[in-house]
Amino acid sequence: MFWGCFGNGKVGTLRAVEGSIDSLAYTRILRDALLAARRDIFGSGEFTFHQDNAPCHTSSLTRSWFERNHFTGLPWPAQSPDLNPIENLWATLKRRVHALGPHTTLDGLRRAVLMAWNEIPEQELWNLINSMPARCAAVIAARGSNTAY
Repeated sequence: MFWGCFGNGKVGTLRAVEGSIDSLAYTRILRDALLAARRDIFGSGEFTFHQDNAPCHTSSLTRSWFERNHFTGLPWPAQSPDLNPIENLWATLKRRVHALGPHTTLDGLRRAVLMAWNEIPEQELWNLINSMPARCAAVIAARGSNTAY
């Protein structure tokens, strides 16, 4: 499993994740990866962080971490469709890794994933970012039901 983020036409550093993720493990990932990504992707500019309502994302420990580190999150209601564009990026990454050929070792697979992640075109990232208004409008039009996203 991997953790990654993107914004402003750039990807952040991709992190391999071992085992399951609880709130403590998640806040360590945020500390080790998201703080650097915020600086590298946005500099001192403003942005809104988007994540789903997984328990490790919404725990009091995680919410406190975001507050201490001055992150603004996109409010996301419970039981809502997952419209986070990173889900589309994960699917793209999976196709790109598969196209790099069979991977016979875990280390080889990790190298392929990192290579594919770092070669995602900027325009593809902007397309995902710019799709957010249409994603939200589709959910509103469908009254919370399924959409094409």
